[in-house]
Amino acid sequence: MTRLTAIGGALVLLAVAACGGADGLDGTVRVADTKGGGDRALSGGWVAVMTADQADALWAGAGADPPTAADLPYLNTRVRHEDVTALGGLLVAVDDKGGFTTTARGRRVLCLVRPVPQQPDLLRGCASVTLPESGTVEVTVGAGGTHAKVDG
Repeated sequence: MTRLTAIGGALVLLAVAACGGADGLDGTVRVADTKGGGDRALSGGWVAVMTADQADALWAGAGADPPTAADLPYLNTRVRHEDVTALGGLLVAVDDKGGFTTTARGRRVLCLVRPVPQQPDLLRGCASVTLPESGTVEVTVGAGGTHAKVDG
């Protein structure tokens, strides 16, 4: 996956900030509890929202084989937003309370993208999930990788 890092810019999941609204699906990003203090909100950065085909095109553009389901939560590479959005993916901003909103529905790959000053951003794990017409989605990152669950 070293070429994935080089084309990490291509892994920059979708730079289109989707706005909420009546048809938006609300989500949160959390850091998993590792010390008994409970989960906490992870503020800032983005959640890249892609179809499986868009994610596969991103990996292929990076010259990498698609990650296995077991590897997906642990992906760790540099990405540029324009590479993600060029594939039709979304990059939705995470607010200061760990909240985000997406208008995407159906089976999607959600990846955390964290800002890195003066460099391509860091893609920190992905999860595959089906986004419902209504409800909420929670993305959690921690020692066990990145995972997503829906309520709705």
